[in-house]
Amino acid sequence: TLRDAEAVIHMAAIPSPVMHPHEVVFRVNMMSTWNVLQAAEVLGINKLVLASSINAIGATYSLRAVPPLYFPIDEEHPTRAEESYSLSKWLGEQMADGFARKRPVQIASFRFHALLDDARLQEFKKNPITDPVSWAKHFWGYTHLKDAARACRLAIEADWTGHHAFFINASDTVLSIPTEEAIRKAYPGVPIKKTLAKYQSAIDPSKAKRVFGWEPLYSWRNM
Repeated sequence: TLRDAEAVIHMAAIPSPVMHPHEVVFRVNMMSTWNVLQAAEVLGINKLVLASSINAIGATYSLRAVPPLYFPIDEEHPTRAEESYSLSKWLGEQMADGFARKRPVQIASFRFHALLDDARLQEFKKNPITDPVSWAKHFWGYTHLKDAARACRLAIEADWTGHHAFFINASDTVLSIPTEEAIRKAYPGVPIKKTLAKYQSAIDPSKAKRVFGWEPLYSWRNM
């Protein structure tokens, strides 16, 4: 399938731990990523984008809301992954690290979060979310599908060597209350390392801009 390809954007496979038994989720996600990375190596394909997830650090599917070490969360934050899906995404990134040690290759692991289209985003306008605790495990993030697609294209067009993980998410939250207020209510005592503007995302996507020029353009607030 990949013969004669110039690059690979790998979006498979199972997008949550609730659709199949845990052993199926882990096996399918891990082996599909292994197969793509290995095929790219055999065929000499040097540019790859892999679909990781915010859950690589442990988030939505954790048993309970685990306070992060700090806000805004960035790519340096350690993982707290604990179930099949999150572990498959975290270990998929570790796998990409391994393949990048063997040859000059460019791999981006995109930590997508709540990929939504226009219709889904309109729902936030119709029913504003004011309770930060109800979305605490999500860290109130989301991504417009068009922003996600553009990130894939820009990463393939860019040039670097090695493997990097990137948060790919909107610049704001799904909440109708200020982000710092939400943090104080849902995660009291967790330090805020940088001042967050009114509705600014609690997940920092700025690494993607530094490395390959991507930044989010879409917000449900402007629809």
